[in-house]
Amino acid sequence: MNKNKLIKITEKKQDSKSKIILELKIDKNFVNDTIDSFTNNFVKNKEIKGFRKGNAPKELIFKRYKNEILEESYIKIQRSVVDLIYDNDINPLRIIFNEQFLDKVNKDNDIHLTITCYIKPTLENFDINSIKVEKDLINKKFKKEEEKYKKDNNKEILKDLEDNKERYLENIYDNLIIEKILENIKISKNEIPEYLIEEHIQKSLDNVDEFAKSMGISTEEYFKRSKIDKEKLIKDLEKEVIDQLKLDIFTENIAKNNKIEVSREDINEQIQNMDKDEIKNINPEELVYNIRYYKSLKYAINLIKSKS
Repeated sequence: MNKNKLIKITEKKQDSKSKIILELKIDKNFVNDTIDSFTNNFVKNKEIKGFRKGNAPKELIFKRYKNEILEESYIKIQRSVVDLIYDNDINPLRIIFNEQFLDKVNKDNDIHLTITCYIKPTLENFDINSIKVEKDLINKKFKKEEEKYKKDNNKEILKDLEDNKERYLENIYDNLIIEKILENIKISKNEIPEYLIEEHIQKSLDNVDEFAKSMGISTEEYFKRSKIDKEKLIKDLEKEVIDQLKLDIFTENIAKNNKIEVSREDINEQIQNMDKDEIKNINPEELVYNIRYYKSLKYAINLIKSKS
């Protein structure tokens, strides 16, 4: 049975630049086949007193393990829905099922769902060849840093600046290129999924709250003592989200257009630089994504430098 014919998008609405609302219909035949498949697996693998393993009646198995079977079926149906979304050229940052449909998973009815897809903005009219950094600006930035530490009489950092001047100049050059890339990617706050901004701000404010508690003071008192303007902090956090998403989109585009892949050697090298706790909690997909991100960003920076 063709799965794509049994799960259909019945309506697609562009709610905003960052959000698409989908209405879906999942045919009851697909639901039945999914439930039957998991019930058969349970028949093979579960033991019930009075029956040899694999020989218990299907109806008895379903009655005893109904919740588990429906849960497994729910997960498979959910995955199939996600596959359909990607098959329809929707590349979401996040998919939200607007209602829990576990209670709708049964053999008698089609399932009707409403789904929200938060999508990434697209990189449009971006010309990497237009990115240029004046060399004089690099030296000016370095001198500004130098003057700041001279004013603070920070001899340790001043010595490090002197000993590693070339490295500092290279880092300044890289950061100026990144600033130029961000300036040339025209994505507004309205194009960013709101949950990204809200979650980042809340997480950061929660961290501040925890830090203030560890000092035995209120968050308000911490802001006051640290001379932090909360409104300015929130605006800075919003900018962080927008800039990071811009770089995510940019590096994905660079990786795709230049066929930048992550090799086994890349992964091994990254793992060698991790401590035991990091290796223990490693997320393979996140690791590969991060490696590709930095490889693509480095490729782009070097390309811009070669044309400057």
